[in-house]
Amino acid sequence: MGQSGNHIHQVVNAVVMALAVNRTLIVTPGYENSAWEIPQVFSVDHTMFPSQMTRACVLEVDSDDGVYDCELLFKQRCRSTVGDRRQVFLKVISKFIKAEVRQACQQQDDQTLTVHIRDGGVVKQSNYYHLQPPCAFYHSVVRTGRDGQAFDKVQIIHSGERPANPCVKSLNDTFPQKVVQHRESMQHDVCALLMARNVAPAASSFSITLFMMNPNVQRLFVMNTQLDWEWHGIEEAEGTSIGRLYRKVNDYELSFKQLCSTFPSVDYFHISSGSSLVNMLGNPKKSHWSREYGKHWKKYFLDFEENGNYSHKTCKQGSVQRRA
Repeated sequence: MGQSGNHIHQVVNAVVMALAVNRTLIVTPGYENSAWEIPQVFSVDHTMFPSQMTRACVLEVDSDDGVYDCELLFKQRCRSTVGDRRQVFLKVISKFIKAEVRQACQQQDDQTLTVHIRDGGVVKQSNYYHLQPPCAFYHSVVRTGRDGQAFDKVQIIHSGERPANPCVKSLNDTFPQKVVQHRESMQHDVCALLMARNVAPAASSFSITLFMMNPNVQRLFVMNTQLDWEWHGIEEAEGTSIGRLYRKVNDYELSFKQLCSTFPSVDYFHISSGSSLVNMLGNPKKSHWSREYGKHWKKYFLDFEENGNYSHKTCKQGSVQRRA
C-alpha cells in the first residue's frame, strides 16, 4: 500500500508490533525496487533491542473514529518513540538496502546540505496533511543552518516529475554557486540521503525513512507543515489514538522533543496559522480550501519568505532555543 517509503513505514510498524507481542517471525507481501528488497519472510532478534521495546502493545488506530480497519493492517501500530523507530531502521530495515546502493554516491562533507524536494502531483495536492515545505524553509537552512553560518554546497534530491516543485528552480536561482544536482538514478538518491551529514527532508516518507536509517546524520532540519491551530497538545500526546493526525506525527517524525533526544542537532520549523498566505487560503477544514490552494499553490511555495511566518526552535546536546 503506497509508494516505497510507505511500504517501509509499514514494515517498521510490523517490527515494533512483533517486539511488543513477543513474535520473532514477520511475513510481508514482499517488495523490491532498484534500491532495496523487502523479503517476504524475515526474523527479528529481540536481544538487539532494549527491554522497553518489548513492553505490551498500546495500539494506535489509523482512523478518525477510533475503529480498527483490518484492511490497513500495519498502518495500525503499537505506540513507539522516534528513538524506538530509529533503532528498528538501523538494525533491521537498513539491511534491506541493496549492497550496490551504498557505492552509488560519495560521502558528503560537513559543508554540504542535502535537501529532498518532492516533485509531481503532491505539489498541487490540496490535502493539507501533505503540504510540502515552502521554499523559505530551504532558503533559511542554506543561509544559517550550519551553526548560524551558511552551507557551502547544496545537494538537491528530486525526481524531476511534473509538475516541478518551484523550490528546485528557486534554490538554483538564489544559490547558483552552491547547488549541485545528481539526478542519475534512484540508487544515487537513496545513497545520498543515507550518507548525508546534514539533511532537510520533504514531507515525504521517502526521505524521512532514509534519514531515520542514516547513521551519519549530524544536523537535521524539519518543517512541520501541519497548521498550528490543530497542533496544540498533539505533538507530545499521550493516551489513546487521536486519528490520522497522530499518524502524521509518527510517519513524518514530527515530535521535536523526541527528535532532540535521538539526533545530535535539530532545527524545527513550524508554519504559523497567522501567516497571511495561510489566511489567504483559509481554514483547511472548510470546503473552499482545495479551490483556493489550487489557485495559489505557487504563491504558497514562492512568496512565503515575504508573506509567511513560522516558528523556529533548535536543540543541541539537550539544550533548546527558540527563534523567530
